[in-house]
This record gives sequence, C-alpha cells and structure tokens, in this order.
Amino acid sequence: MRGSSVLATSREPLGTLGETTYRIPTLGRPAGPDGAGCESVALFVDRAALARPTMRVGPDELAAITTVCARLDGIPLAIELAAARCRSMTPSQIAERLGDHFELLTGGSRRALPRHRALEASVEWSYNLLSDDERAMLCRLSVFAGGFTLAAAEAVGVDSSIDTWAVVDRLTGLVDKSLVLQSDDGRYGLLETVRQFAETRLAGAGDAEQARRRHAAYFAQVTASAEAGLYGPEHLSTRRALQLEIDNLRSALDWAEAAGQIDLALSLMLPIDLFWQRQLAESTDRLNRLLAAPSAAPAWRLLGFAAAAEMACVRGDAPDLVSRVEQGLSLLDETADPVVRGWLQELSGWGRFFCGQHGAEENARAGVELLRSCESPRARYYMLDGLWAVGLSAIGKGRCSEGLAAFAEAATEADLTGAPFGIGRSSVMFGHMQATFGRFGPARQLSSTGRRL
Repeated sequence: MRGSSVLATSREPLGTLGETTYRIPTLGRPAGPDGAGCESVALFVDRAALARPTMRVGPDELAAITTVCARLDGIPLAIELAAARCRSMTPSQIAERLGDHFELLTGGSRRALPRHRALEASVEWSYNLLSDDERAMLCRLSVFAGGFTLAAAEAVGVDSSIDTWAVVDRLTGLVDKSLVLQSDDGRYGLLETVRQFAETRLAGAGDAEQARRRHAAYFAQVTASAEAGLYGPEHLSTRRALQLEIDNLRSALDWAEAAGQIDLALSLMLPIDLFWQRQLAESTDRLNRLLAAPSAAPAWRLLGFAAAAEMACVRGDAPDLVSRVEQGLSLLDETADPVVRGWLQELSGWGRFFCGQHGAEENARAGVELLRSCESPRARYYMLDGLWAVGLSAIGKGRCSEGLAAFAEAATEADLTGAPFGIGRSSVMFGHMQATFGRFGPARQLSSTGRRL
C-alpha cells in the first residue's frame, strides 16, 4: 500500500528498497566495578534473589556479578541462567567458571531442560543457517580476543582458496546476521557466547592450530611496525593502538609459548618492550619464562636480556639488572646489533650506580656514545637513559655542574626526537635535579611539562 510502513524483525537485513535497519542491542553492560545503574546487573540481582532469597549482595558480590554480566555480554537469557546458579554457588564462584558458558549455564547435562539449552540452541540455529564459507570464517575469527580490525580478519581468514575480497564479503555477511559486531570506530568483535561456540567448532574441525599460528604471526607484524612509533612523535597514538590489542597480544603470547614457538613469542614482546613496561609485573614474568627456554635464536636472546635488564632497572631491582646485563654482554660478538650493544653498556652504568660500584659514569657514558652513533629511534631514547645515569653518577661524585649538564643534554636531545614519553621523562628528571639544588623556578616549569606528557 502506497505510503505504508512495515515493521519487521529478522536475523539479517531483508535487502528491500528503502529499508532502514536497527540492530536491537543487548542489555546495558557494567561501566564500573560496582555496576551502578546497569540493566544487566539489576536483572542478575533480581533473578538471584528468586533463586536464593537469603543471599546478601555486598561489594564483593556486586563486583563478581559485574564481571559475570560483562562476560555474558548483557544477554538476558544468559544472565538469567547464570543467576539461577546462585541456588548453590556464590557470584564469585560463578565468575570463576565462565570459561565455558554453555557448561556453566546448563550444568553440563545434555538432558537439561529445554529452556536451559535455549542459549546454545539459539547460537547453533544461527550457525547452521550460515553457508559453509561463513561458518569457516566465523570459526577462524574466534581466535581473536577483545576485538579485531579488518586487516587482522584478512590475515587470519585468507588462505590458498580465499582472497581478501572473499574475506570482506564473508565478514560483511556475518555482520548482517549479527554474529559479528561492528563498532563505530570500525573494529569488529564477537559476543563471548558466540566466540566460545565458534572456538569449539574450530577445534572440532582441526583448524585451531593453523588459525592460532596466523593470529600470532599477524600480531608479530603489528609489534614490528609499532616499534619506531613508540620511540618517536607518534608515541601516544601508537601506545593507544597497542592497548586496543592487548588481549590479542596476550592471547598470541600464550599460544606461542605453549606451542614452543619461543622466537615468535619474543617477537611479540621485544619490539614493543617500552609498551610492555606499563604491565611491568606481567611482562617481567613472561620475559623471564621465555629467556629460560633454550631454543631462542641468539639475536632474540640478546635483545631479550637487554629488555629484561631495562625492566629490572625500572623496578629498581639492582641484582637482577646486573645479572641480566652480564648475560647480555656475554653474548656480544662482532655481529651484534650496535643499538643493543650500546643499550647494554649504558645499563651496566645503571647497575654499577645502584650497587655503588666504581665505573658507573664511565660505562654509562660509553653506552651513550655508542647509541649516539646509531640512527634508530630506540637508540635515541636509550641514549637519554644513559645520560640520566651519567648525570646521577657525576652528582654523586660531587661534580654537580657536570651532572646537571648531562640532564640538560638529555632534555635537549629529547626535544629533538619529538617523542612525548622521552620529553616527559627527561623533563621530570631534570626538574627534580633542579629542585634538589634549589632552582625552584626552572624545576616547576620542567616538572609541569613532564607531568603533562
């Protein structure tokens, strides 16, 4: 009828002329640990009260409920089934067992009530309606954690029989069928319930190993490409981009280490060790395990000892710093990367400084000169690190003017790199030294610049 409008529901767009689509969202997910004002948390608490009226919901319980609702993607049926578990489990116990949604929500029984099987059945129904190619693509996408880009989907989805345009077409089809979500920033993702279902199918088809290998290889390329950006003017944007992929990086690292692919695992860490320093305890533990494996290639092992020494320096762990530097120096030969050679040399200065040993200033200065002759952004950054060691060592010997000159040189060199992180740290260090000697005007200005960056 002319001028009429039709309101229809469907699992995917109908493709008719003039069609406007609206994707029905899940319930609101928690924005904070207390789940204040969150629809999915309110639903869980309401249904949990029906299952166990005497249950107290205090801060600890609320934190666990918030975790459950976030992991269940705000899906009402999943939340209701999880809340029903409160008859015999605490919210914390439910949260700890979310590794397998379907087992948790059905009790693992294939004779579970139809309502309890409805969640898995609805996902399976949607999956069975896909073409074989779309099913294969969905299963491969299950290796991603925390979302993915189109380029990442292409890297994992392409093989000898599938080109990049085929990947785009299949991805578009999965988005249309609401099995893959697309955010306004262009990233894609799977609801965790869908991801776990597809991951099970991927393993059953025997394709998990290949998909995981492609996933890890792609993110090794990401880290290699990000290295220069971390040490230059693009530091902040590069760090933000890597932070978006932190779950994928962790997943790739876990797989590579478990598969014995030590060089691949190191390639996921070492080009961006400056980024991993923000997760210092985690990265220290991971790197120590990888360096303990005997199969690492010499070049990766050498770079790994330098990165481990730097992390020890940041932690203020002098014994580990000295040990890692010595291990790295013992591997140096005529083929060694001059950047790593200079980096280890300036770190040996820090080690001697922390331990109160002679030669700290000389070793740090030698490292600075080696790094000064290199052109890489990494070399310029760690030259600043060496200059700070030179400055502190000189001041410790009573040569305050020379020490302050080293800090001033570091601040000048940092400005030339345009790297916000280097400029910020150099400004804070120089400002602290200025304040130590009563020069409070310059100290305030430097510290303000450092804190801002």
